[in-house]
Amino acid sequence: QLKIIVRYVMRFYLALPTVLQLPFRVQMDDLLEILVWVVSLIMAIAFIESSPSLDSKSNEVEIIFETMIETLVCDCWNDKQPGGFESVNAWIDAAKMKYAESSQTIPLKSTITGLSDETLILEINYKNDSYLWTLIVLK
Repeated sequence: QLKIIVRYVMRFYLALPTVLQLPFRVQMDDLLEILVWVVSLIMAIAFIESSPSLDSKSNEVEIIFETMIETLVCDCWNDKQPGGFESVNAWIDAAKMKYAESSQTIPLKSTITGLSDETLILEINYKNDSYLWTLIVLK
């Protein structure tokens, strides 16, 4: 059973796990914490906390979520355009816009199927003066 837990906290320059094969280092600043779990190669979860605004870490969200999908699922989003979204960033932007227009009292959940046999779940939740972005990849 493969279990990798990596935690990124305040102002550290760290690379994501090799399993994600990211070609860059991620700079984390105050109030950003990313937690990536890969358990038994059935599921991968990424959490990104952003504060004070919903899009204060949008660049990190887009880069990390897109890289996870391309690495763990397939590099075929542009060809298949699941859910009618032309890119991962378009999916994230649509979710962000819908959540921003909502009352933000309940989490937003968006599910994508149609990429290989995996299911992608994007969640946005507001709690304790910060936003929690979650991407779940289910194999």
